[in-house]
Amino acid sequence: MNEWLKRNEPLASWLQGFGVVVALFFGGFQMSETRKALDASTTANEIALRTRLSEVLMRINELSIEHPELSGGYSSVQRLHLIRIEYLFQVYNMHSEGVLSEERFVAEEEYLKWIATQDFFRETWRATKSQYPRGFAKWVDTSVAEIKATLVTGPG
Repeated sequence: MNEWLKRNEPLASWLQGFGVVVALFFGGFQMSETRKALDASTTANEIALRTRLSEVLMRINELSIEHPELSGGYSSVQRLHLIRIEYLFQVYNMHSEGVLSEERFVAEEEYLKWIATQDFFRETWRATKSQYPRGFAKWVDTSVAEIKATLVTGPG
């Protein structure tokens, strides 16, 4: 074998280099696939956590209806809007993180514009918007302003 290597040193050297390149390629590919799997797992966990958060918020609302002394001074309509605001906050975050498609985000924005037509929503938003990050507050404020303008002037 050693004699063969001596006679074919350029070929052996080339095969050795090729082997290293192939090993690096497959190692990089494996790392890429592992990263994709990790990202998908993280995204799935975040969605599951947000779903659970929504369930908890709904349960809190149900309990505060059953026990008005737990309502924190909010009416049932205001509590509903608080849950809607929290839901929209989760939607906004998921879109910001790239978890939610642009198409779905636009649909949720239409939902925001629809609920922004309700006086109690706008009142609840004014009372609670300082608790949310600026980017989210700006998004909601922009939608509310658009709706308020159409409520005053009429559509189109």
